[in-house]
Amino acid sequence: MNNFVDVDGLKLKKKVRALITNDDMEFLLIRPHGYKDNSWTFVGGGVEDGETDMEALYRELQEEVNIQEITSVQESSLVNWFAFSEEFKAKKNFDYDGQHATYFHVSVPNHTQITIQDCEVADFCWSSDKDVLKRITVSKHREIFNFLADEFELLSIA
Repeated sequence: MNNFVDVDGLKLKKKVRALITNDDMEFLLIRPHGYKDNSWTFVGGGVEDGETDMEALYRELQEEVNIQEITSVQESSLVNWFAFSEEFKAKKNFDYDGQHATYFHVSVPNHTQITIQDCEVADFCWSSDKDVLKRITVSKHREIFNFLADEFELLSIA
C-alpha cells in the first residue's frame, strides 16, 4: 500500500492539494460540505492505493472541479502532515493516525469551466490574491497559502 506514509511511527493517509491559478492570477478555492459558509480551501483529496501523487492530483482536479485542461503543474517543497486526536479517530472510525499532504501549483487557462462534484464540494470561487486570505479562515491553510504564493511568486506587486 503506497497511499500511507509512516512518520515517527504514525500511519498517515497520503493526500494531494492544489493551489490553482488562471491566466489572470485568480485563485480557485472550494468550500467542501461541512465547511462554514465563509470558509474556503484548496482542491484535493486522498491518494488511492496504486496511484502516484501526480495521478491522484489529476484525478482529484477532474473529480472535484472538472478541470481537464492544465497549462502547468509544479510540485511544492511543502509537505504538511498532522495527527488526529484519539477522540476524532474514534468518532470517524479511522484506521490511520492523520494526514500527509503534498502540495502543487496548478495553472489553468482563463476559459476553464468549473463544475463542482456535488457530493463533496458545496461551492467554488475565483479570488484575487487580495481576497484569498479573507476567504481562507483556517489559520494553517492561510500559512500554507502564503508559503505557496511566495514559493511560486504568485502575488501581484502592489
